[in-house]
Amino acid sequence: MHKNRFDEIAKKAYDIFEKSGWVHGRDFENWLEAEKIVVARYAKNGISGAGEKVEKAAKAASRAVKKEIKGAVSGLKSAAKGLKKVKTKQA
Repeated sequence: MHKNRFDEIAKKAYDIFEKSGWVHGRDFENWLEAEKIVVARYAKNGISGAGEKVEKAAKAASRAVKKEIKGAVSGLKSAAKGLKKVKTKQA
């Protein structure tokens, strides 16, 4: 990726972070959204680039993040069940 494009994406991701109310923990999602916006603007202006490849990579990364989040949620649910059992035994 060109340094200039990288810088544009970084700035846009930060703008998204600010507009979201400074919500932490969404840096990857903000980056993907910024990447889509910048690549779309380049495509609209007829500036060639790896837009299609970036879009595919962004979708794949998004799927991976969703899968990871599901795993984390599942782990938290299991931990909550374990705590519930401990509290039940103590009572």
